[in-house]
Amino acid sequence: MKKRRPVRTRGFLYWGIACLLIAVLGLVPGYFMPIIRGTYKDLTPLMPLHTLSVTIWMLLVVTQPALVVSDNVRQHKRNGVVGAVVAFAVVVTGLVVQLEVMAYYAALGDVGNAVLTPFFRFVTLLVFAFAVWAALIYRHHSDWHKRLVLLGTFAILEAPLGRLAGHLPGAGDDSGLLAAVGHTLLMAAFVIWDRLANGRFHPASLWGSVTIVLINFATAPLAYSQWWEDDAAALAKAVA
Repeated sequence: MKKRRPVRTRGFLYWGIACLLIAVLGLVPGYFMPIIRGTYKDLTPLMPLHTLSVTIWMLLVVTQPALVVSDNVRQHKRNGVVGAVVAFAVVVTGLVVQLEVMAYYAALGDVGNAVLTPFFRFVTLLVFAFAVWAALIYRHHSDWHKRLVLLGTFAILEAPLGRLAGHLPGAGDDSGLLAAVGHTLLMAAFVIWDRLANGRFHPASLWGSVTIVLINFATAPLAYSQWWEDDAAALAKAVA
């Protein structure tokens, strides 16, 4: 009889499922439904590829811990190479998509979508990239590896959280702020769960979350700076 995995191990599978659900729900109103209705308009040709790469990443966040739970660690390690490639695709396509979206909205004079939103998307992509990079470095230390993967995944969930928030009554221009709050709450819930399941605070989840929150707060004022407004205009002009 196979030894049953402890709750704290299976918990990472449940967190992966939660991430996948948030990502899918965030894509339904602004992506899947318009496609079904035939009203979807691509702001950039790379959007479908970016959406695909993010979807595959979310599926990996579910299947990888599921493989560990089922004691198929060998396949889990093989999939790690795929995960690294997909993470790279998420970052590269995400950066290009944001640049092209900046150019589109800059031409319309939409400052929010041409200057502010892209800045925060760039920050989340940066957090995702560094968290996954750290997870790869710590791939032989499973307790660090799996926590860093989730922290990176939480970062790119800001985009779907923002789309979901945008459909809330009265959200208006506050959807970005609500997405950031949602991201912070996700990390807080993860740290608390980790403490309860593990019996102690793990440095990866605790200090990783604290570091990401500090990065988000420290960089936020830059989104409203003249420096970024000038750079965003230059980037949009270069891409247009």
